[in-house]
Amino acid sequence: MARKRKVIWTETAKYEFRDTCDYWNKRNASKAYTNRLRKLLNSTIERIAGFPNTGIHSSFDEVRFMVIRDYLLFYQVVSDNIIVLSFWDARQDHKKLANRLG
Repeated sequence: MARKRKVIWTETAKYEFRDTCDYWNKRNASKAYTNRLRKLLNSTIERIAGFPNTGIHSSFDEVRFMVIRDYLLFYQVVSDNIIVLSFWDARQDHKKLANRLG
């Protein structure tokens, strides 16, 4: 059985996810979409915690990512921890992402 690692969110990643949820909650006047997104995110993080090499290599040193609908979850494996670096809307300008990760 795979060893589970501790998942640590950076402040940036926390902010990005909260901001995304706030946007959709206001736009849809409902939390239904964000609840589904949160479930997908949680199952993805569980998978990463057990199998950290599951993610796709990014162009940034030792950074991997997983696709969750229209979003990219960027993370790094550091010792026995998974560091969530960014929860990124893939429809945004990718140059902004380079400033955050690289």
